Amino acid sequence: MPIIRWTLFTTLLSLTLASTSQAADALTLLEGQKVEASVAAIDAEGRITGPDVPADLTVDDLRKIETQAPEAAESKPAVVLDLVDGGRIGATSITIEKEKFQVQWALGEPLSFPIDVVRAVRMRPSTTSENFEAALAKPSAENDRIFVEADEQVAMFTGLVESLTAENIVFVFEGKQQTLPTAKLFGIVVAQVSPAAKAKSGVAVELADGSRLAGKLRKLADGQLTLGIGPAAVTVPWNAVQRMTIRSSRLAFLSDLEPSEVQERRIVTLPAPYQRDLNVQQNTLTIGERKFERGIGTHAYSKLVYELDGEYQVFAATIGIDAAAERHGDCVFIVLGDGRELARERMTGQMPAKDLKLAIEGVQQLTLLVEPGEDLDLADLADWADARVIRQGS
Repeated sequence: MPIIRWTLFTTLLSLTLASTSQAADALTLLEGQKVEASVAAIDAEGRITGPDVPADLTVDDLRKIETQAPEAAESKPAVVLDLVDGGRIGATSITIEKEKFQVQWALGEPLSFPIDVVRAVRMRPSTTSENFEAALAKPSAENDRIFVEADEQVAMFTGLVESLTAENIVFVFEGKQQTLPTAKLFGIVVAQVSPAAKAKSGVAVELADGSRLAGKLRKLADGQLTLGIGPAAVTVPWNAVQRMTIRSSRLAFLSDLEPSEVQERRIVTLPAPYQRDLNVQQNTLTIGERKFERGIGTHAYSKLVYELDGEYQVFAATIGIDAAAERHGDCVFIVLGDGRELARERMTGQMPAKDLKLAIEGVQQLTLLVEPGEDLDLADLADWADARVIRQGS
């Protein structure tokens, strides 16, 4: 082969190999299928574009996007901020002025957002305080709570923070302005007009430094992801995002719904009420080696009935005996739609998890049954992991 043609051939081959070996993002659809594609942009309507992204794919069609960002290294940030909707940011330093936070962090340009986006400031993130956590669990609607270290104790002041610098914190306490060295500040629990609530839609983003953000997805453009968190817009580099979990408006987890009927009976075991997002022992849902953040933990015999009013087209779940049963257990999982049997699966503690995907179009009432198999109801820790119902896409 002539030298010129051989050089052209090897050049094209190297380019082809480089393009095919380039790692893609992993997109998980609502029903569990995975798509390998490179997400380049997301517009204000949620439409996704990029190499190998299926046509007309939107964020609302997905459960999560896993990128090729490096795994989070062990880090100990100087300051940690708890944000509304479950977010948490590790910062190198912060300041407060005119009810706005200025946050310096390791992932890019400084962040700036209103004080009401922040739930708490932890100046000693590796140290815990029961009083601090109790105040965070029940924040005041009118006043900030300022925790300072004095004589190896943590004292609390109730007031309003006016400013925070590297040198001092200034706050109003009992009608008088007080100034204390920032070095003595343990943390701040910010006043919250309304209690924190889990958002029903939006996204949760995990970043390469271990920080988490949650809010409304505004756009992804030019390598920058913009989220709306409360009244603020926060922008982070897309290449720092490891995972984005989507709360799709098309999907509802059964653990977020209230059953209209619950029946639970035991033969020889002690009562073990069903649990939301945990097994009946109130630990992580685990089937074999697979762990699940969402789902319903039950124990045979159990019956859970959900009113769907015909709004959904698909029921999906992963079923099996929880690993806490130590390979024991034998029961039957049954799914009914308006009293009609849609699925029946016998599972033992030695079997791997089984994925279910059932058509439920028009179903008004969905029933999940677990009946004992052999050995009465011993070790029948039955998990409906990732149990969810899905609406048709527009």
